[in-house]
Amino acid sequence: MFDKDYLVALSAKSVEAGEYAESLFYAKQALKADPFDTTVWHNAIMCAVYAEEIGLAGEYVDEGLAIFPDDSQLKDFRKMILDRTKGYGETTAIVFSALSFGLFHQNLTQILFAFGVGLFLGYVYCKTG
Repeated sequence: MFDKDYLVALSAKSVEAGEYAESLFYAKQALKADPFDTTVWHNAIMCAVYAEEIGLAGEYVDEGLAIFPDDSQLKDFRKMILDRTKGYGETTAIVFSALSFGLFHQNLTQILFAFGVGLFLGYVYCKTG
């Protein structure tokens, strides 16, 4: 198996050459080599976009955020919503934050899932700070 850095470099060279399907192949291999490296995920997302695999790019974003939740502005956005709506009650703040989080996904299946996850994460945040 190849080193992730080598595979990322190959995918970058493929993008420069206009070989987007090839770049996506190398990006997928890099993900297999090291799925816990943010650079590998960012590379895979960009290669999927170049290869016009927008659905796959969205999946990579969702999976990457699941592994690296701190690598996102969503965390700060959701915290801001929770903090600003706590004056209406903790439950209202959690539901409003989760609903906002869900609606930003703009896909019914993802809205429902994100809403459920948002409820859980909002509850954890309110209880732990």
